[in-house]
Amino acid sequence: MPVLDRKALLDNRVAAIRAFHEATGQKRAELDLSGGIDSAVMAGLLVLALGPKNVTLAHLAINTNPEQTDRAQRLANDIGCPLAVADFTEEYGLILGGIFDALRAAGYSQQEMQA
Repeated sequence: MPVLDRKALLDNRVAAIRAFHEATGQKRAELDLSGGIDSAVMAGLLVLALGPKNVTLAHLAINTNPEQTDRAQRLANDIGCPLAVADFTEEYGLILGGIFDALRAAGYSQQEMQA
């Protein structure tokens, strides 16, 4: 179904976010900003609904292309929100290594784990 009135849709989404936060007593919001379009749109809606001082953005990277991190940072700067950036690639690798070690110990072959 096509959107016939984009401004009405935007106003509706902003009002819904604001109403949810008022009903739950939450003045602030956090969002994981991937550097993609979906999280960018959500960040914009949150800023419109709550104001940039009430929105904290996080970019939690795991094997992430640096261009995504750059896009996330540029968006955060443009909409006036702080961005917490953390790279969990090493920790993710350790977790996967532990999972594979446990599977080997349980008798699974490399071929079975890859399947």
